[in-house]
Amino acid sequence: MIRRFPEYIDWFTGVVGTISSWLVLALVGAVCSEVAWRFIFGASLFWTYDATYTLYAAFFLIGASYALKHGAHIRSDFIYQSLPLKVRAAIDIFGYIVLFMPVLAVMFWYGLDATISAYQSNQRSMATRWAPPVWPLRAIIPATAALLFFQSISETIKVAKSFSPECKT
Repeated sequence: MIRRFPEYIDWFTGVVGTISSWLVLALVGAVCSEVAWRFIFGASLFWTYDATYTLYAAFFLIGASYALKHGAHIRSDFIYQSLPLKVRAAIDIFGYIVLFMPVLAVMFWYGLDATISAYQSNQRSMATRWAPPVWPLRAIIPATAALLFFQSISETIKVAKSFSPECKT
């Protein structure tokens, strides 16, 4: 089961990443609507500001686990790549377990608290007259933390395989 666990997480991350990538179309649609409306009527649409920053936040944050799966996050490769495989694996495991996962746990806890608080108080965005509820935007934070946490478990398990006897270097 442990050996297949990273495959399940990677599959789920791939599905979530694909779904979040479609948010770009909605984002482009909202921005184009705003630009067209301003050009044609010389006025702003009341909903596009809130919609664009919410869609961008969802696309960017939810896609972070997909980026982690594909190694797209920034790393100082000029030193890292010159190290032996087992040293790189040890650095990755240390980074995931000691640095990354605790930060994600805090991010999840406080993000969930902020989401629940915004929902219970019916907090609304005051940036525009549309005034949409804030809790869906806040819910993206704990969702991102959970997705990144599970993907970091997958990455840790995959990296730990470099310590197996079959692995050379």
